[in-house]
Amino acid sequence: PDVTSIKSNVCDYRYWIDNNIEEAVEGTIGSDGVVVLDAMLEGLTPGLHTINARVKADNGLWSAVVAHLFIVTNPELVRDRVMTGYRYWFNTAVPTRVDISPTEEALALSDIIIPVDNVVPNAIHDGYTLDVESEMVTVIDDVSFGFQVVNAEDLGQPVYTVLEAYPVAVDPQVELLKHKQAYEFEVPGHGEIRGFRVDSVTVGSNVSFALTAIGATVDFFDGDGNRLEASRSEADGTALYRLRPPKGSVYAMVHTVTEPVASLTATWRVQIMGDLNDDARINVGDVNIALNDIIATGGTTLDYDVNGDGTVNVGDVNSILNIIIENSKKDSKWRQLLPKACSW
Repeated sequence: PDVTSIKSNVCDYRYWIDNNIEEAVEGTIGSDGVVVLDAMLEGLTPGLHTINARVKADNGLWSAVVAHLFIVTNPELVRDRVMTGYRYWFNTAVPTRVDISPTEEALALSDIIIPVDNVVPNAIHDGYTLDVESEMVTVIDDVSFGFQVVNAEDLGQPVYTVLEAYPVAVDPQVELLKHKQAYEFEVPGHGEIRGFRVDSVTVGSNVSFALTAIGATVDFFDGDGNRLEASRSEADGTALYRLRPPKGSVYAMVHTVTEPVASLTATWRVQIMGDLNDDARINVGDVNIALNDIIATGGTTLDYDVNGDGTVNVGDVNSILNIIIENSKKDSKWRQLLPKACSW
């Protein structure tokens, strides 16, 4: 059953400090929906900490974990010091400095808002997702967060925490390419990804994606964000991926490049079924190409595999002939209808 359509009410809660889930505190949420957390903060070391919480509905389902940061200060370090600014950073990024004008009033940590954007994940992990509407990728990663309060001498004790299994948004900078259009781009670094899209793919088309890097990972998605399977071959330092996707758009996501190169080149090729010479027509010339490949190579040119059985043989020749016959029937029907249409 679709549990998302069942109406439910929040009834229980659970929270814990940092990663001490075995010491989680549980309780029941009253009718007013207010929960007073009797958090035991004694014994926590000075620095940045995380309080994690989730709630449970009366249908037995738990919500996702929500994490909030808080700081336990060290009186010995902050006594007689004036806060003039703070720094923050995610993973290995360069720290962002924020200056604060010293005042007599204390600055509450709740007044500090740190935007969690432009975070670069440590790596592009398997299982990431693509939202085709926004053309953004979401990677689940353990994000390291650093925070440092500094005084007039630019001194301060940095503190760290880890946001476990945090959804990180990554912009793949999707580039729309046309048939046979080559595009050169910089190698994506650790945690970066580059995307390429081809549109207007018809049913049964043979689609290939060539990348001038063998040591790279490429994932394919259809126009609905579903992953697609592709075969892979290597030749002359180029990886060639072949697939027969559904009609519409196809995405290629390039990441985790291990080759020491300065740039890469990506190329889409969308071949209409039966059009072996790529002239946008299907005729006897395409039949001859298939026959010549069977004679010359034994049928090893996968681009000529029209019926998708993994080899070029008489079955592909018959498939091309059938396409030509069907197209001629359509043309004949159109010629028969044309005089009637003109008489109107």
